[in-house]
Amino acid sequence: MDLGQLAEIISSQGDIIAIYSEEGKLLQFLADGSKILYGCLASRMRSSSLDAVLGEQVPMRIRLACRTKELATCQYHDEASDQWFWVRISPLPFPIDGMEAVLLAVINNTSMQKQNKRLSRLCLIDSLTSVYNRRMMESVLVPLVIRALSNDSLVCAVIIDIDHFKSINDLYGHCVGDQMLRHTAEWGRIAFPELDIVRYGGDEFVLFSIDRPAKEIEDVSKKLCKDISKTAYKEERYALTLTVSIGIGVSGKRTSYYELFHLADTALYQAKALGRNQVVVHRFP
Repeated sequence: MDLGQLAEIISSQGDIIAIYSEEGKLLQFLADGSKILYGCLASRMRSSSLDAVLGEQVPMRIRLACRTKELATCQYHDEASDQWFWVRISPLPFPIDGMEAVLLAVINNTSMQKQNKRLSRLCLIDSLTSVYNRRMMESVLVPLVIRALSNDSLVCAVIIDIDHFKSINDLYGHCVGDQMLRHTAEWGRIAFPELDIVRYGGDEFVLFSIDRPAKEIEDVSKKLCKDISKTAYKEERYALTLTVSIGIGVSGKRTSYYELFHLADTALYQAKALGRNQVVVHRFP
């Protein structure tokens, strides 16, 4: 089989396909790919070195494929166009002009990558309130907090809990209770727009601040309590007032994440024991 026969077989392909030598030298272009999917990528591959266009990993994978005689693959992200490409490198079973060579296919898989990102994000969002969920907190926020605490940064853990939430569900129904959860989440976003708020579970919401004055967090939390309690909600045929209790834990020297969270949790229980609709702050000694 010669290059002409090979080109004829794959000329109908909609992706970019070319033959490169083991050293990364372009030997022949077999398919330029769809302009809609690839733009000027094929032209760039013709006029520039492979590493300049698709990154250093591609020439490395070509050498690996030639030496092992096994398929090699990698991903390439074009940041300028925000396009993702799957690069498939297949060693040819015969030499080209006396050189070991590979068949290199560049396949646009941007839609799949973006769909995967959307799905990943959905896995971290609470579907009812549209704030982050506990999985996001444990996989993203907790490691950040642990790192900050290990550097002795000031960290505040804030737990917001809806007062008498079970009674709201019992008296008005779960649809009204769900709406109260949405209201609380939205109030949290308004009060702390630069922080990630998490629905920890049930009617509890959690957020963390790093390197912000504890007094500032306390003052914002008190205003949040006041603003929520002064707002009357009309849900279906009901009018009701919502209140929340807030516990804040403030880190000290060599505070662990678990100590900090327990501190905030203890403060929350004290706020409820003192009559609810208030903020209690506990500081690590």
